Amino acid sequence: YNNDLNTFVLWNTYSLSEDAVIDAYLLYTNDKNEGSGTFEPWGFDAKIWTFGGRFAMNKLALFGQNFDASVEVAVQMGEVNITGEDLDIQDAFAFEAEVGWSPAMAWSPRLAIGMAWASGDDNSSDENYNHFNSLAQDVQGRLGKADMFRLENIRCAYIDLTCKPMDIEKLSAGVSYLKFNAF
Repeated sequence: YNNDLNTFVLWNTYSLSEDAVIDAYLLYTNDKNEGSGTFEPWGFDAKIWTFGGRFAMNKLALFGQNFDASVEVAVQMGEVNITGEDLDIQDAFAFEAEVGWSPAMAWSPRLAIGMAWASGDDNSSDENYNHFNSLAQDVQGRLGKADMFRLENIRCAYIDLTCKPMDIEKLSAGVSYLKFNAF
């Protein structure tokens, strides 16, 4: 057990209506593990502020069809210490959006298109750290069904089709395009 990782979260959810919400959040992460904690692969200490917000609509009726949509934006600032050198986190951000269409028919199909973008540091010698640091693994969705990716240093576009042939069954198929930025 190592208690050198501290994360504080402040969030608020505001319901605009039964089917629309706005979330706002602030996270502060202080990792003093010196290479043995959350940021172990990079081997650095970190003090990261994350500010973000999300807007989601569950039921949006357009042209007699049922749609849903969500958009989320997060920015980060703070500092990281890589091999004894303090670097300011600058221009680190993440963005994702998705629109889904659910036609009224048997099996309750839903077709969704979406994209996600998280910044990466493409110039490691400029004394700035532009890498968005995801605090958790992707939860199957925007980056495909494989749990091997985190929303950082990546650009993604995807199409996903789901349906429910029975109440307890759910079938899903999708195609994702992933592009990774240089470190």
